[in-house]
Amino acid sequence: MNPSFEVISLFTYLSGRLFFYNISSLLNGKKESGLVKRIIYGFIIALLLENLLTGIFLFSMHTLTVIFDTYIKPKNESQKFKIYFIHLLFALTLSLAIIGIIDFSTNYLLNPLMLLITPLKLSIPFFKSALQVEKINITLKVMAGFVFTIKEGTLITRLVLRNMSAVPMKKEEPETNDVQEFDRGKLIGILERSLIYFLIIFNQVAAIAIIIALKSIARFKEMDDKNFAEYFLIGSLLSIVVAVFPAIIVKLLQ
Repeated sequence: MNPSFEVISLFTYLSGRLFFYNISSLLNGKKESGLVKRIIYGFIIALLLENLLTGIFLFSMHTLTVIFDTYIKPKNESQKFKIYFIHLLFALTLSLAIIGIIDFSTNYLLNPLMLLITPLKLSIPFFKSALQVEKINITLKVMAGFVFTIKEGTLITRLVLRNMSAVPMKKEEPETNDVQEFDRGKLIGILERSLIYFLIIFNQVAAIAIIIALKSIARFKEMDDKNFAEYFLIGSLLSIVVAVFPAIIVKLLQ
């Protein structure tokens, strides 16, 4: 039996974006160059599924979603946020639609590669326990949520900040965006969301206050700058929300 199709498909889509999707293609209108890599990535994951029919549908669906979010682009700045969520919604609803059409529990065709993998699973105790369907499902849910907080969290935060013109400016050139500060904020945001996400997953919610306090203390002196204060507060709150939301969803689905 394979893990839940919607979990596999969502994880494949999000992790493919993490490794091969250039966020500049959406933020700055640059040409997306990761199409082929993402399709090959989906094909490799499809080959690892026990049910060959599941693999075929996963690869077909993944290819459609990759083509969709590569070529459906916003025409102007105001459309970027809408188009981004349409991309995510399309990936989720397509996987749910496939489940409504195909019952993978009754439509089964053994993947020939399993003839090579099955003896390995049976001979090594670790694989016998680690490759249980329930454990795989839980792991994929947690990893899908984590991947979302990294890549998609960065995209959502950047889109909102740019839409609200809440970006850091250079002190010596008040009319020029501080690209270095923006990049530092990106890295700090990824680390912050990662820590918050796993603290919620492991039921250590109280520790989140420590992270927020440490971040605020480190930037306290710069809060006198109005532009930086807006960028810092909006970015921090968004980062927290983007980390908390998928963590709660994962906890509810366990």
